[in-house]
Amino acid sequence: MSYHQKGIISYLITNLVITSVYLFVMWEYYLDGRFDADDRFIFLGKAVLIMLASGIAINIVMRILVSIIAAIIAREAEPILADERDKMFELRGLQMYCYMTGAGFILTMVALALDVPPFWVLNLVVLAFSLGDVLGNVTQLYLYRRGY
Repeated sequence: MSYHQKGIISYLITNLVITSVYLFVMWEYYLDGRFDADDRFIFLGKAVLIMLASGIAINIVMRILVSIIAAIIAREAEPILADERDKMFELRGLQMYCYMTGAGFILTMVALALDVPPFWVLNLVVLAFSLGDVLGNVTQLYLYRRGY
């Protein structure tokens, strides 16, 4: 397994864990009635910002750990340059990410038009970005596994 594939897998794991924890916590808060207060959107905004910051920090730590473990176990150093194939795979993953987030944006606009509460709409946005990231990373992983 190449260095790039290991990095993609670490991003997938991090994304799934962070998003799952966020959705679980938000669901528990929703059941507790914390979104009935006047400051519910402030609370929701803070929760999303905490999720984003923790996701970035954990991704950085995971990438460093993957580099260290790959260097120790497989005697594999991080490639200095990415070749054309790596860039093509990354662009294809970005394309899938954009498709998914675009579809999620349209879905949230439909939800707003149908008078869905803002709590659910914001969580749809978060879910669309998360699923877009998963789809982009899975696409890259598939392309690396396919080999061309």
